[in-house]
Amino acid sequence: MRDYDISKLNVLLLDDNRHFVSIMVEILRGLGIRHVMRTEGVEQALEFIAHRPVDIAFVDIKLEGMSGFEFVELVRTTPENSNRTLKIVLVSAYAERPFVQKAVRVGADGFLVKPVKPIDVYHRMINLIENPLTYIHTDDGYFGPDRRRAVDPNFAGYERRLTDTAELV
Repeated sequence: MRDYDISKLNVLLLDDNRHFVSIMVEILRGLGIRHVMRTEGVEQALEFIAHRPVDIAFVDIKLEGMSGFEFVELVRTTPENSNRTLKIVLVSAYAERPFVQKAVRVGADGFLVKPVKPIDVYHRMINLIENPLTYIHTDDGYFGPDRRRAVDPNFAGYERRLTDTAELV
C-alpha cells in the first residue's frame, strides 16, 4: 500500500446519530482530512452533493425518513445528479451478510461495520483509491459500481454472463 495525501479529500457524513458523527469527524481529522461536511439529513446531503465537490460519503443504513440503501439508489439513479459516481461507503452496526449483499446490490462502493476503527476507515478510503470500481448502466436501470467484483482470469469478454448461461443449457 502506497502512502497517499488524503488531506485534500472532501468527505461527507450522513448519519442521524450525532455521537457517531463526532467520532467520525475526529477519526477523519486524525487521518489528516481537512474538509469534512456533516449533514443533518438526506435533503441536506443531496444539496451538498449537488453543489459542492464531494469525494467520499460515509452514510448510515438507518436514517430518518429514508434508508441508506434508498439514499444510494437515489444518488445513482437521479440523472440530474452531477455526481452519480460519488464513492459511497455504507456504515452500519448490522454486519450480517444480507446487509452487505444489499449494499452491493444498490450500488454502494463499500461497507464499514460499527463501531468503526480509524485503521478501517483509512483502509476503506485507500482501497477506493487503489482499486476504483467500474461504473456501469444496465438495461434494468441499475447505475453504479459493477456488482461483479470478482475477476475471472479465464474470461476477458464483454458479456461474461452469456458464457455462464450457455453452459447451463
